[in-house]
Amino acid sequence: MNGKKTHAYEVLLRIAHVREVRAGVALAVAAREEAARHQDVDDLTDARNAASIATRACAIDDARLDVARYALLSELGMALTTKLTHAQTHLDDAQFERVARANENVVATRRVEKVADRLDAQRGADAYQLAAKRQEEAVELWVETGKEGA
Repeated sequence: MNGKKTHAYEVLLRIAHVREVRAGVALAVAAREEAARHQDVDDLTDARNAASIATRACAIDDARLDVARYALLSELGMALTTKLTHAQTHLDDAQFERVARANENVVATRRVEKVADRLDAQRGADAYQLAAKRQEEAVELWVETGKEGA
């Protein structure tokens, strides 16, 4: 019966390892997605800042104010600000997803450790029972050998 229990723990450990690997892959995908969204935010921030600088330069320029260029740069700045807001929302979602996947990965790793500990304990119990059985058989053999010699 103990062999069945040990086998069950071995199977459970293999399943836990598979889940741990899947959780690790999901975490890696989520981390890549977060990095991509972070890059989007950085790119849009740089573009918005450049448009803002160009708009101010256009307004401060000592020459005559180019109203068409100023309006175009203002519209571009507002559009980039809107895109940046959306990109930041996507980044926040990606960060939330990465944290969720990281938690799942921790749970999966702990599960593997717990099952491995139980498997080790079961193997120890099996080894103890086997040693006790062998010792009992050795004592019986010794007793039988002693009776035959007498």
